[in-house]
Amino acid sequence: MMQPVNSQPKVLYAEDEAQLRQLVATMLEILGYDVTVASNGKVATEKAADWQPDVIIMDVRMPVMNGPEAIKIIRSDPRTAHIPVLVLSANTDARTREMCRLAGANKFFAKPIGMKQINVAIREALKTPQLAD
Repeated sequence: MMQPVNSQPKVLYAEDEAQLRQLVATMLEILGYDVTVASNGKVATEKAADWQPDVIIMDVRMPVMNGPEAIKIIRSDPRTAHIPVLVLSANTDARTREMCRLAGANKFFAKPIGMKQINVAIREALKTPQLAD
């Protein structure tokens, strides 16, 4: 999907830790993205449907609804099924990665992540809506 000139790509960032949520949101804004945040997976699914972001960045462990559960809902909703989902998690074990992949995540990244790496990941997701591992 091509972005119109002067249009900032929209990124939804779901993270339950308030300080990290604010830090990454600020980092994304500095990189030129229009950012909306969610404090858990349930809020993320609602904001994804309403706001229609270009990319979603999702934590794994969150209260109310975890990342993989939220990704399944995002993938099952025709309004959001096409949106690339990048998982950003401190839990990097094979089971967690597989759980996210099966839920429908496009890519998995370990925390902490640098500005350049997250920018490249978002740019790649914007170019190719259906990413492969």
